[in-house]
This record gives sequence, structure tokens and C-alpha cells, in this order.
Amino acid sequence: MGNYLEHLGKSTYQYLENELASIDDDAFGYVIDKTEVKLDSLPQYCTYTLEQLLDINYLPENL
Repeated sequence: MGNYLEHLGKSTYQYLENELASIDDDAFGYVIDKTEVKLDSLPQYCTYTLEQLLDINYLPENL
């Protein structure tokens, strides 16, 4: 888990890990409501781990 525990605390990290799918669903709905992005151009689920999302230095290879 890297240094994330030091900054977030173990319980906060575990909460985010457990809620990641729900957070992603909410974000997906928000993007659909606020933009004109086509549904088929968006992933249906989060393709990144919580560690990747929290790592400020992480960059996906396919950018």
C-alpha cells in the first residue's frame, strides 16, 4: 500500500478500497449527466487500482 497508509490511515484506505466500485459508478453517472460523451467511449468499470489512483506519479501506459 505504499505511503498511502501514512497519509490516509488504514481505515480510510480500506473504506476507499471497499467503496471504489460505488465511487466509480457515481463518477460514471456524473460524467454522463454533465457531458455529451458517448457511452461506448467510456469504460464500464474502473480499470485502475486504488493504489494507482492515489499515486500522483502513476501514468497509464496507454496515454
